[in-house]
Amino acid sequence: MSAFDSPSEAFATIMSDASLISAERDCQRTMSRFTLVYPYLLDVPDSPIAMAAPSFPYKSAHTADLSYLFPPFRARPRRSRR
Repeated sequence: MSAFDSPSEAFATIMSDASLISAERDCQRTMSRFTLVYPYLLDVPDSPIAMAAPSFPYKSAHTADLSYLFPPFRARPRRSRR
């Protein structure tokens, strides 16, 4: 817990790692048997997202890269609910 700013942030990290990241790696391994795969990791903690911020910072959340990949995508600046 000391690595996180709040229990909410620790929980969100555990849930995203368990549900998204491990499944993503499995998918990359499977796909790489048939084609070239170029995974990337977005590390822009303050990137705009399309949802309002919960009680913890999203950091580089799922779909945060949409504003960079598709400029017309209208992500809103982050606003905390704190």
